[in-house]
Amino acid sequence: MSTKKIRPIYRSVALVLLVVFALQIMIGEVIFSHQAVAATLPSPVPTRTPTLAPSVTPTKRPTAGPTPTLYPTLSDFSVYPGNARLSLAQLGYTEIIMNYPDTEEVFVALPDQWQVRGSSFFTLHYTLYDQWITRSGSSTDSYSRNQPPTMEVYVNDLLAATFTPQPGPDHYFTFEIPYQTTDRVVINPPNSFTFRFDYVNLNDIYCDYVGILKIHDDSFYNVDFELMPPTLDLSRFPLPISQNSSLPETIYFIIPDNFSGSDLAAAATTAAMITKNSVSTITYKLFKEADRLQIPDKANVVIIGTPSKNGFLRDVLYKYTPGTIGLPSTLRGGKIYINSANRLLNDDEGFVQMMQSNRNQRFTYLVVTGNTDQGVEQAARGLSSPPLGQVGSGFVVSSSFKIPEYKLNDVVTFRSLGFTSATFYGLGTASRNIFFYVPRNWKMEDGTAVVLRYRNSDNLDETNSGLVVYVNDQPAGSVRVELKTTGEKEITIPINKADIRPGWLNVLRIEANITSRLVCLYNPRSFFMNVQDTSLLLLPHSIITDPKQLSPIAHPIYYMGTRPDIHVSMPTNPTYDDMNMLLSFASLFSAMRLPTVNFHVSLGLEEDLSEKSNYNILMIGRPSVNPQIARVNKDLPQRFVTGSDTLEQMVGDVAYQIPPGVSIGLIQVINSPLNPEMGLTLISGTTEEGQKYVYDRLTLSPNLAELAGDLIFIGKQTLRAFNTQGIPVALDLASSGVSGTQVALQLVPTEVTTALPEPTKPSKYVSTITAENPVSQMVGRYLLIALIVAGLIVLVIAIVRTARGGRSF
Repeated sequence: MSTKKIRPIYRSVALVLLVVFALQIMIGEVIFSHQAVAATLPSPVPTRTPTLAPSVTPTKRPTAGPTPTLYPTLSDFSVYPGNARLSLAQLGYTEIIMNYPDTEEVFVALPDQWQVRGSSFFTLHYTLYDQWITRSGSSTDSYSRNQPPTMEVYVNDLLAATFTPQPGPDHYFTFEIPYQTTDRVVINPPNSFTFRFDYVNLNDIYCDYVGILKIHDDSFYNVDFELMPPTLDLSRFPLPISQNSSLPETIYFIIPDNFSGSDLAAAATTAAMITKNSVSTITYKLFKEADRLQIPDKANVVIIGTPSKNGFLRDVLYKYTPGTIGLPSTLRGGKIYINSANRLLNDDEGFVQMMQSNRNQRFTYLVVTGNTDQGVEQAARGLSSPPLGQVGSGFVVSSSFKIPEYKLNDVVTFRSLGFTSATFYGLGTASRNIFFYVPRNWKMEDGTAVVLRYRNSDNLDETNSGLVVYVNDQPAGSVRVELKTTGEKEITIPINKADIRPGWLNVLRIEANITSRLVCLYNPRSFFMNVQDTSLLLLPHSIITDPKQLSPIAHPIYYMGTRPDIHVSMPTNPTYDDMNMLLSFASLFSAMRLPTVNFHVSLGLEEDLSEKSNYNILMIGRPSVNPQIARVNKDLPQRFVTGSDTLEQMVGDVAYQIPPGVSIGLIQVINSPLNPEMGLTLISGTTEEGQKYVYDRLTLSPNLAELAGDLIFIGKQTLRAFNTQGIPVALDLASSGVSGTQVALQLVPTEVTTALPEPTKPSKYVSTITAENPVSQMVGRYLLIALIVAGLIVLVIAIVRTARGGRSF
C-alpha cells in the first residue's frame, strides 16, 4: 500500500477519535457538573443566631480547684441524692465572653419537688484579659491611677455578691444563694433561678479600661435540696408527674397485657399533653402490666386502661395501702365510683386521677382510665384542658369534651403563638424566635406583615439601635429606635409573601440591637428594648381548592401541624420498641409546640384505613409486621420488594434489591392516597435493627432540620435526606452511604416453574452512579456508549472508502 493511501486513513482515524474525545468531554460535563436532583435538600430550618462574642483560646484546665462534676451530663432528676452539681456546660451554655462593660444571664429551672437548702452555692471559674489605656494612647498594666471594674452578681434580681475580678487565667469565686430566693410560697413558686452577672465600673468615665472576661463552662451551681412529697393537684398539670425543670426525666407507662389500640392511643395523647406543657427533656418508657416490676422504685408512672383490663390498677391501686394517699375513687361492681360526686362514672366519660406511688411516696402515679376503651381515650383528651383552680387529685372528662381545634387566622398576636413580652437589657444583640405553621392549602396574598409594638429606654443611640425582623432566616425589615416620644410605639414591617412556606414550620425572629452614646457610665439595666406580646402577625391568604396546586410535602412531620387528629397504624403485634417509638413521636410532635393533637391507633388490619380520609396517617413498622404498608407500597418514593422488608429499585424492566439482612432505617412521606390534602408518614426499616436506627434518631437526637425531604435513609450514625420529587434515588449508593459498607444490588428472585436456560443478565447490579445526579449520569452513559459505537461505524466506513480509493458503495 502506498503512503498516499495510508495518510487518508490516519486523517480519518484522527478525526473520528477527536470527535469522540470532544463528545466525552461534553458528556462528562453533563455528568459531573449538573446540579444534584435526588440529593437536593431544602433550606434548613433556621437556628437561633448566637449573641455571644467568639471564644478566645481556652486556657489549660488547672490542676487545683473545685472537685470535678460528678455527672458529666445531666442525669435524670430522680438520681441525685440530695445534692446536684450543675455546670454551665450541662445546662447548655458555652463559655461566656464578657466585653467590659457587659451583662450576661444564666437560667436554670429546678425540679418542682426540690426544696433548695441554704447551703447551696455557685462557683464561678473565670479568666480575665485586661489593660488600661492612658491619655497618650499607650497601654499599661498598672492599676495605681484607676479603680478596676467590679462584678455584681444577682440571683433572681437579688444582689448575691460583689467582687473585683483578678487578671490572668483560672480564678475562682464562690457565692452563696440568697435564702430569700428559695421561698417556694411567695418569692419563687416556679423554683427557677436566674443568675445575672454585671461587669461594670461607674468610676471609669473616660473609658480608660479594656477588659475581656471569660466565664468557663465548668462553672457550676451546687444545689443542696430535700425531695418533697408531691402536691396532688391536677390543676398544676403536668406537675407533679413531670418536674417541669431543666433536668431530664423519665416517665414510665403501664398498659394492660391485653392492650388495644385505644390503650396505645390514650398513652400517646397523654405523652403529648405532658410534653406540651413542660420544659423538661422527657423520655417515655412503656411496659405491659406483667413487666411492671422492671420499673425502678424512684419513678413517676402513668397507668393506662380500664380496671377490668389493667390488673395493676384493679388489684393493686384500688386496694388502699395504710400510710399512703390512695385514689379518689373506688370500684363498685367492676365500675369506677367517684366518692366526691357520689356516683358511678358513665361509660362514655373519662376519669383522670393521681396518687402517691405505692413504692416510694416521693413519686406519683397518674391514672388515665374509664369504664370502657372509649372512656380511657376521652380521659387522655381531657388533659389538654385541665380544670382551673384547685381540683384536687381527680377530675371527670365529660363525653362532650373535645380537644380545642387549632385555627390560624389572618391576624394573630404574638401571645397566641406562645411568645411572652420580652425585655432585652444591656448593650449588644439579642433575639427571640417565634414559630408558626401555615396550612398547605393556604396561598399567601399581598399585605403579609409584622406589626411590632415595642418600648425602649431614652438613652440609646438612635443611629445604631433598633429592631430587625427575619422570616425563615430572610431579612424582612428593620426599625430604628425613636427617642422623641415615650411609651409604647408601633411600626409595620412588610414581609415578602414568598418567604413564608406553606405546610412548614416557619420561624419569625425578632432581633434587638442596643447601642449607646454613653459607653462608660454603664448600668446594664438602664439600657433596654421591650417587644410586646400584643404585636401582630398579618397573614392574608386565600384557600387552595385544587389539590394539584398544593405545595408538596417536603418534611415527614411539619405538615401535620395544622390538623388535630393523627391516625397511627401499628404492627399487628407491636414490640416495646414500636410502642416506645409512638410515645417518642408524640413527645417530639408536642415539643415543637405544634397544635394539640389527638392520636387514634389501630393494630394491623383491625381498621379500614379507607375510612381515615380526614386524618394524617402515621405508619410504624416493616411490611412483614404491619400489613397496611403493602397497601401504599406502590406510592412510596422508595418501594419495598413485594412481600419482603428489603428495598427495590427498577432499572429499565429489571427489578433489583439490596441484599436481605442489610440494616437501614427509613422515613418516607407522601400525599395520603385517601385524600391529597392529607399526608402519610412511614417510619420503617429493612430489619428490626435498621428500624431501631430511626427510633434512636428520633428519640436521642431529634434534630428535625436534618429530616428535610420526603425520603430519609438512616444508619447507625449517618443520615441522608432526599427531596425526590418523583425522581428515583440510586439505591445502592444511598444504602452504602448510611450503612458504612459497600452495598451491591441483586436481582429480585422470581419463581421458576419450568427449566429455563441460565439467565444472561448479571446476578448483581453495581451502580457506578453518584448520588449527586443519578438520572443525568444514567442518560449520559447510555449516550456515551451510543456515540462511541457510531464513531466506530464511521471509522470502518472511512477505512473501506479509503481502501477503495475514495469510491462510494
